[in-house]
Amino acid sequence: MNLIGKHWCFSLLLCFAPSFLMAQINALRIAQDHLQANPGPGEWVPQDFAEAEIMDQYRSPHNGVLHVYLRQAYQGIPIYNAIAAVHLRGTENKVIFHTNRFHDQL
Repeated sequence: MNLIGKHWCFSLLLCFAPSFLMAQINALRIAQDHLQANPGPGEWVPQDFAEAEIMDQYRSPHNGVLHVYLRQAYQGIPIYNAIAAVHLRGTENKVIFHTNRFHDQL
């Protein structure tokens, strides 16, 4: 690849990287807010969701649903099998379904 091609690829990367990172941060915030508001049975505190991190996310091409998979952590250490999934529809990112296997009272 010549020098012009390398600069073009780098410029293209710089254009799209911020929007990808912002989309991931926005999806994490929406998922955390939803789980805190609708955690399910248990004695939940905000710290139970504070260190959640996105394990994976993708948008289904056939229906446009964004699937966000989160892992719970405590003091930076991931908790085994403590996984939540939040599924968002459309550009407004409306939560349509979630599952939560986080642990309460960390």
